Amino acid sequence: MRAIASFWAQALDDVGADHFFHLGECVAEDSVSVRQSIVSRVAETLKKGRRYYCKDNVLLAADRSSFVTEVPMIERDPRGRVSPIVCYGSFDSIKEDGFADCLCEEIETFAVSIGQSVAPETLDLVREAFNILKKKQLRRKAAQLSAILLVTIVLLAIGYWVVMKKL
Repeated sequence: MRAIASFWAQALDDVGADHFFHLGECVAEDSVSVRQSIVSRVAETLKKGRRYYCKDNVLLAADRSSFVTEVPMIERDPRGRVSPIVCYGSFDSIKEDGFADCLCEEIETFAVSIGQSVAPETLDLVREAFNILKKKQLRRKAAQLSAILLVTIVLLAIGYWVVMKKL
């Protein structure tokens, strides 16, 4: 499966540059536009989107076109604060089979690349979050299809009534 997300994590030492990956590639410190684009997309999704999951510092928010998930790392910053990995991706990729497992692999790869780690239980929560989101999306689509079907039936009934009235 192709790379499906962009990642961002703050440097734990409060001095170094933040870490960014975009679609499987490390983003260089001098690639300011790519870094700003990722941060802007994360902020926009969190602002416009809805929170679908929040448990043990794992957060999942999504709007109609993208998702953001925050995943806490095991390591803490010098002040003892939890530092999350922020993942941003296209909503279309959620539909792919094995999406949550692939995302968890990418999260682990990113964490290791920046010298950090994520607890297996935390990755289980990420899988749970995306399963909940998928179910809610399926219910929403079913409701939309039901509404379309109802409107179609009403229009056909009106059309039938008009034709029968003319006869």
